[in-house]
Amino acid sequence: MSKELPKLDPLFERAAKLAISNKYASASLIHRDLGTDFVESARLFDELVKAGVVTKWDKKTGSKARFTSFDDFIREYENA
Repeated sequence: MSKELPKLDPLFERAAKLAISNKYASASLIHRDLGTDFVESARLFDELVKAGVVTKWDKKTGSKARFTSFDDFIREYENA
């Protein structure tokens, strides 16, 4: 499965770092911590899922981070 890396704008990078450091992500977490409006937060969450930073939302476990650091995330795409 090929992953599409979204344009690494500063907001995406901050959202990815937030998800990785918290070991999960949600639109609400992004909204609260980054101060974005909820629509932008949901868009960022969708980009995190699409890029493979976090898993898709699961009713039992939420959405878990797949990387231990942002650098690991970047390295995976540079070596792909």
